[in-house]
Amino acid sequence: MSETRQVKQAIVIHPTDNVATALIDLVTGNQLSFPWGHSKRMVIVKQPIPRGHKIAIRPIAVGMPIVKYGEQIGVAASPTEEGAHVHTHNVTSTRVSRKQEIL
Repeated sequence: MSETRQVKQAIVIHPTDNVATALIDLVTGNQLSFPWGHSKRMVIVKQPIPRGHKIAIRPIAVGMPIVKYGEQIGVAASPTEEGAHVHTHNVTSTRVSRKQEIL
């Protein structure tokens, strides 16, 4: 008897997050499912996303905060569609570096 195990592909921690974190390398066309209130939200991966990187789980306009784990980690530098890779090419960081904290 074979057992089917479903591998979790990405994770969203907080209900205000607009990005998920890839737990495995994601390929174009992957379908991701996230809790959304009392239902599930489906997101289709638009481009390859490496493990550990972020994926937009809803459209993000220029200037909107990027929220991960319930915390703002940056601001969108370009429009980002749902299912797209969210990384340094389309985000301006709002995190303070350790060097700035010390000064």
